Amino acid sequence: NIDETGFVIAFKIQKEEMLIPTVVSSLQPTRKYPTRADTVQELELLKEGIKSLENEIEFLKKENKSVKKDLTSAKEELEMYKRPKLKKVEELAKSKAEIAKKKKEAAAEKQAKRELEKAQKKAALAHKKKTINDKEN
Repeated sequence: NIDETGFVIAFKIQKEEMLIPTVVSSLQPTRKYPTRADTVQELELLKEGIKSLENEIEFLKKENKSVKKDLTSAKEELEMYKRPKLKKVEELAKSKAEIAKKKKEAAAEKQAKRELEKAQKKAALAHKKKTINDKEN
């Protein structure tokens, strides 16, 4: 839209679908020197533009707050999904550690049994040799 002074007035559509006029630029004025009425009208248009920008800033602030809330809730939801997985991983690691510990203990027991059996065999062999030596003497 072009008014009688040659200013272009644009309309911006926001989420509420309100039309907010903003002064975009000026075309060549119709008169060489603007009159007081033209200056007053231009000032009024600038004031309207400033008000619309202030309204837009307030709207964007509210929108920013809601986006921050959404982001926070999304982060919390992500943490809720992460926690069970972390617990499962921790439980799996603990169970693997317990299994490894039990295997190590079982291997140590087997080794101790083998050594005990060897010692018993040596003792039995020594006992046999002693009894044979005693019989010979």
